[in-house]
Order: sequence, then C-alpha cells, then structure tokens
Amino acid sequence: DLQYIELDACSGGCVGGVLTVENPFIAKTKIKRINEALPVKETKAHKTLPDETLYWNTPVDYEPVFQIGSDFAENIAMLKKINEIYETFPKLDCGVCGAPSCKALAEDIVKGDATENQCIHILKKKIHIISQAANDFASDSSKNNETLPDYAVRLEKYIHDISKIDNDLNSES
Repeated sequence: DLQYIELDACSGGCVGGVLTVENPFIAKTKIKRINEALPVKETKAHKTLPDETLYWNTPVDYEPVFQIGSDFAENIAMLKKINEIYETFPKLDCGVCGAPSCKALAEDIVKGDATENQCIHILKKKIHIISQAANDFASDSSKNNETLPDYAVRLEKYIHDISKIDNDLNSES
C-alpha cells in the first residue's frame, strides 16, 4: 500500500537523479520537507516469505559494461581520451546533454555515440565565439563600401574563418 518508494537504483536515487529537471540537492530537501509534514503511519507486521523467494536462482550473464576498446592498449588510450574530454567540461553533472554525468558524456563521445556540442555549456561557448565573429563581419561590412566581387571575397574569407574557429574549438576540447 505504498504510494512512493525510493530504491536508489541510480546515483543519488530517482529524486533529482538522471533525466530529472530538478537539482538533486533541492529535490532531496523537498522530499525531506514533505516527509516531515506527513503524519506518522503505523506499518503492518512484516510478511513471512518462503526461502525460495529470497534467493537468486537464475545464473547471471556476464556483459562487458565498461569495455570501450577491443584490447587492453586500446582501453587505456580511450580512457586517456575520456579524461582529456572530461577535463574540458564544467563537471556540473546537470544531465541536460542526456548523459547522467559529464564523465558519462565523455565516454559516449569517445565511443562515438555523442558529440561535445551536446554539453550546453560547451555549445554556449562556441555559439558566443562564432556570433562575435559574425558581428565583427557585419560591422566591417557596414563600414566598407565594397563592390560585389570584393564583398564575395570577404564573405568567403569570413566563412573560412568561422570554419577554422569551429575546428579549433573542437580540437581544444
């Protein structure tokens, strides 16, 4: 007859855990306040269960959950890359990217299942730099009274510069 149960299946549990929009610390505080406001409820006596329901009877299949490479050397190289990418992240573990933590996003990037642009903080930084370059181009264009061929050459250079900025940012992080 329980209406809510917290099993702690994931880090921090479901309250404020992965894929929730609430900060885990705020969520836990809210749950504590709700719990304090609830009336004390008498529980029924524990049911006695037969022994066969208490023990695991089926074999557990091995699944290599954290095997990222095909051999030891590749695993080490990929772990090094994961740590390098992780160091560029804000380490907030906000979950906005869809991964449970910044470390998990770094693992997904190395496996090829995600990109650094999924981190809203990295994407915001890239957008800011690129928009600044676009703003510079726009203000230069309004100052110069150029002919169409000159403008086309400057536009081509601007597009090249923007591509270079994006490539440089990707190689940095």
